[in-house]
Amino acid sequence: CTLGPGDRKLKKQSQSTTTVTDSSSQTSSKSRQQSVSSSKPVEKPTTDVIHRNLIQEQVDGQTIVNNHQYYCEKCLNETARQFSQPIVVYVTPWNPYGYDAAKLFISKFDYISPVWLSIKRNGVESYEISGTHDIDEKWMMTLRKLKPIIQIVPRIIFEKWPVEHIHALFQSEHEKQKLAGTLAEYTQQHQLDGYVLELLSQFHVFSSCTAIDEVFDKNDFEQLMDHIDGFSIMTYDFPNQKGPGPVAPLEWVPMTMEKFLLSDIESHTVPKLLLGLNFYGYKYDRVLPTSLKPKQQQQQQEQYKYQSLMGRDYIEFLKQHLNSIMIACDTRSHEHVTAIQVKQQQKKLSPNEQPPLPDTIIFYPSLKSIYDRLQLATKLNVGITIWEIGELKKAKKTINNDQYSWTIARFGKNYSFDYVWIQGLCVNINKNDDTLLIEDSTGLGKVHNCTRMPNVWTLIEEGHYIMVAGKLLSIGDSLASTSPVILDAYKIQCINDLPKTEIIWPYEVIDIHQQVYYA
Repeated sequence: CTLGPGDRKLKKQSQSTTTVTDSSSQTSSKSRQQSVSSSKPVEKPTTDVIHRNLIQEQVDGQTIVNNHQYYCEKCLNETARQFSQPIVVYVTPWNPYGYDAAKLFISKFDYISPVWLSIKRNGVESYEISGTHDIDEKWMMTLRKLKPIIQIVPRIIFEKWPVEHIHALFQSEHEKQKLAGTLAEYTQQHQLDGYVLELLSQFHVFSSCTAIDEVFDKNDFEQLMDHIDGFSIMTYDFPNQKGPGPVAPLEWVPMTMEKFLLSDIESHTVPKLLLGLNFYGYKYDRVLPTSLKPKQQQQQQEQYKYQSLMGRDYIEFLKQHLNSIMIACDTRSHEHVTAIQVKQQQKKLSPNEQPPLPDTIIFYPSLKSIYDRLQLATKLNVGITIWEIGELKKAKKTINNDQYSWTIARFGKNYSFDYVWIQGLCVNINKNDDTLLIEDSTGLGKVHNCTRMPNVWTLIEEGHYIMVAGKLLSIGDSLASTSPVILDAYKIQCINDLPKTEIIWPYEVIDIHQQVYYA
């Protein structure tokens, strides 16, 4: 089960702005990038990040950029694992590198939870599980071959249940038995090891301001612990109502976990509480005040808008702004903050005048912040869950290894891409509107300006499973000369003669309702 105060990570970020605070400025140790050194190839690591001395409060953008893709191959075996408690990792189809990461780092994990399924109630004692087309049996077979004891437990959500269906489930023993039977039958049918049930964030029967321990506490946990393998506590997405702030302040994490810890559990008992770790961050962009508004309203205007940030986007931001970024360690939250002031201060500040606010503030997990939370989990004798391993930038063993790029065989040549933008079943091609309609288990998505993607009019047909790929890296043995944001649409098919290619169908995106534009 997953328990948590909110689901901000799952929602399309709103355009509402927030007010910045300087609460961390008094306790931050800062490291400003004064100059940008040339990016040199990193030698193949032979030791872990601890022995490479990369877990530091003082970090700089160049070090992150140089090292972010590289891992120690010797550390992939089971004996090199340093965290002994249970580890659950989520894999989401909208970040498809997670499928490869699960295979590559499988020795580190105990449970792998692909985000595939949802369940709905069709009527009296009638339940239906959707997302079956997402199940990748070949991938699951590969995981079990690599690690026979791995547990594959897809997340299943109770999505958009009306109140009357929720009441019917909780008030009828027959409904509960039917639901349990549906889940059990599905498990056997698809050779699953169980499920991760996500409940509270989907059942909107509680007020958004209701504390989690008011609806579920350690007494409930104690009653259920013999029937459940683990409880994942969502110890991230800390509510920052006043503006930019940490995702999961370290002092707040044990306060949340201790609401469920049982003091009489012996230390050798396999932990069933799991501390949540985020592998994503948040980017806050400053909103300039509107000069036409009265001064009082300008002061009250929210100063930042935010959006979620994945690893690849954070790295691209660092590369673009290496000359001007500042990376600081907030010693209270044990998180690193990246800030940038794009416009230089022109005038000299008076003694009582506040310095200008940063144009962009980023809270993104660092090696140090992750290490500190693993230490805390060890101290509390709990396991961890990670949302989610597809957030990471593609890992590499060597600087020239392109094993994890997306490759398409086309016209006798291999086309390699940096990422896949949107994927699904082509249900409509509209030449008049210049649009392409794609459907997956989450709904419909629309791609605009298709005349700039020649395949849509020549090779793609309605009914094809397709993907829209971005940032062309290479064509055959030659590097690509251009890198458009969205390059073209391709029909997805299995390519058996390419040993480095394993196309995993189907893919999804976090919000299929987004509109994707060619840039």
